[in-house]
Amino acid sequence: MHHRYRRRPDDPADPGEGEPWTWTREPGKGKVFYTAYGHDQRTFSNPGFHELMYRGLMWAVGEEKRKQLYALKLPELKRMDGYQVPNYENRPEPIKVQEPLKPAESVKHTQVLNGMAIVSLARKKMGSST
Repeated sequence: MHHRYRRRPDDPADPGEGEPWTWTREPGKGKVFYTAYGHDQRTFSNPGFHELMYRGLMWAVGEEKRKQLYALKLPELKRMDGYQVPNYENRPEPIKVQEPLKPAESVKHTQVLNGMAIVSLARKKMGSST
């Protein structure tokens, strides 16, 4: 996974030896995936960028954790029109929000540091006053 960027391909002064925008390393027992891509909507909306990020992250977490992830039965996240959500960008389409999950399902989407635990202290259905 390595790509060299040429600022101006038509410029003879640029021999194509520009900086790598994406690279990997394996220092000690770890793995590092880095990319300088991704600073605006043009990149974030590009399916190729999504694939680059996915593959880079799956490589970096390693085979054992990758197998654990694939074994999870994650609930499908559904979106609905948001109510009482400010539309600061004046978008013509309704603002979408994630439908609420049951606490046990929500925990499956949460990352927790080793030695830490998630505890539910209070629960209230969205939009209810009780």
